[in-house]
Amino acid sequence: MKKKIILGFCGFIGVIIVISIIGQALGIIEPKKKMETTTREQQTTTQQQTTKKETTTQQESTTATETIINETIEADVNKKKIYDYYNNLLTSSENPANWMTIGNEDLDTNSDEWKKVTADWHQACNDYEENAIQNTADKFGITVEEVESIFWGGPYGSETSFSVVNGTLVEVIETSDNGLVIKTKIQTSYNNTATINQNYHNIEDIVKNQGGDKYEYIDYWAVADMTDGSEGKVISFTVDKDLIQSITKEHVFAIELGNYVKDLWILPSLLQ
Repeated sequence: MKKKIILGFCGFIGVIIVISIIGQALGIIEPKKKMETTTREQQTTTQQQTTKKETTTQQESTTATETIINETIEADVNKKKIYDYYNNLLTSSENPANWMTIGNEDLDTNSDEWKKVTADWHQACNDYEENAIQNTADKFGITVEEVESIFWGGPYGSETSFSVVNGTLVEVIETSDNGLVIKTKIQTSYNNTATINQNYHNIEDIVKNQGGDKYEYIDYWAVADMTDGSEGKVISFTVDKDLIQSITKEHVFAIELGNYVKDLWILPSLLQ
């Protein structure tokens, strides 16, 4: 009886072995080793896919960052072109605002002819600036408001970079050849000499206290209200690089500038 049980058990084991062999041969049952190999291959494939995905994500992120940087650089370059173009128009000798004389210098102040010449000059200045800004807007396909924003909004504009100790700052323009144009409106002082000298004090302060010594030259001019209520040009001059350095080193002082500035023009009535 015991022998039959043992023989039956062995037969059962034999059947299982046969079934296993047949299953493996038919591909129904895989060997343990093959299963382990397949598992490792699947893990490797998963890791590779994860690494590839991470690499792709990093590349996409880098590309996006580079695109943003390139677009920012391109935008800045375009803004600089717009600024330079408009600035060149404003600082051109064709701009009536930059004329050293306007045609009323030899006329009696407040005479009818003087008033007409002065009014014509003011109108010419306004017309030129309106045409200049519209010209710039049309050239670059933007609005006049956008031109103004680029020109005065920085980092290229310098509307708020300077101030004057006497009068009111009207306009500041940095030229493409490293020059500075300062336009002010002043009030008449207690005498003609003091009225003139306040402009020289403005220049001295800009050069010594506001970084004006970095420029190759400074063009300065001022207007004031005339006795008839109109606004007229009262003085203009140019401070060259040598004089700028002399001011910085305190070799020349404000009240002496009239002897050294170039292209000096003063309203005749102030010289009386």
